[in-house]
Amino acid sequence: MPGTEATAKVLPMTLVPLALKRLTRHGVVLIWGLFATALTVALVALPLERAVQIVGNASFAATFLSFAQSDILKLRLLAIASLIMGLIYNTNIHLNMPQGQGIALVLFWLALFLTQNLYMAGRELAQSIEVPMAPDERLLASTAFPTMHSRDWQMLASACTKRTLPFGASLLCVGGQTDSIMLLAYGQADEVRSDGLPTLERHAGTFWGELTWTLGKGAFNQSPCEVMVTSPSAEIWEWSYERLNRLTARNPRMLAALRDGFLRSACFKHGLLQVRRHDAKPIWDEELAIV
Repeated sequence: MPGTEATAKVLPMTLVPLALKRLTRHGVVLIWGLFATALTVALVALPLERAVQIVGNASFAATFLSFAQSDILKLRLLAIASLIMGLIYNTNIHLNMPQGQGIALVLFWLALFLTQNLYMAGRELAQSIEVPMAPDERLLASTAFPTMHSRDWQMLASACTKRTLPFGASLLCVGGQTDSIMLLAYGQADEVRSDGLPTLERHAGTFWGELTWTLGKGAFNQSPCEVMVTSPSAEIWEWSYERLNRLTARNPRMLAALRDGFLRSACFKHGLLQVRRHDAKPIWDEELAIV
């Protein structure tokens, strides 16, 4: 069957990279496990001086490997291992030096660098751990920013100004300039277009003002529509452009998720992700999937 032949060809192409990735990951763990085992055996079985020399060489080797890492957490962990072994090696030297001599200053700086890397590694780990979210807030976050980390969302949500507006309240007027980004957190609003397009119904997760912040104040800085609340009430979350600039200045992960969410919003707004008359149906479904 044609489908079976196609699957037989595609399957190896999909599985081989995945298998290589897993083998590489487990291979690295295996190598480090063997290295740690060999180092422990050397410390126990060999004479003290010889074992300390091995620890000193391993410290320099770990430093060398840390500079080859592109992942900051791996770099920190290798630096911690290097500094611990360096402290062991240099402490042995310090204790065996003649009276009145020593390398206490070296030990002090090694301990200080170790403390710094332990703190930074702990901070990296803490920032990578997801935080619990209420179901309604998780739904809003996944609608607005599907790729955003929960910690970044928590920071973003705490930095916004929240307003509850009644039915008929106006959010934007035609030609109005935006100096902030507004998110419809719950409720419903209508966009009454000035360019002849039909009125559009907006629900939770819709943005206004995102293109101006993304592309600069000279672009899309005048609203082409009037936005009015059409539900009994609606909650609006608002961030000034300056506030968003401060939040993302040192947080590239949040910046990437914001841009992804704003790109999706803009595509939906301008109809780029809508089903068009002459679009071919995808091979995996009967109807066009909207991502």
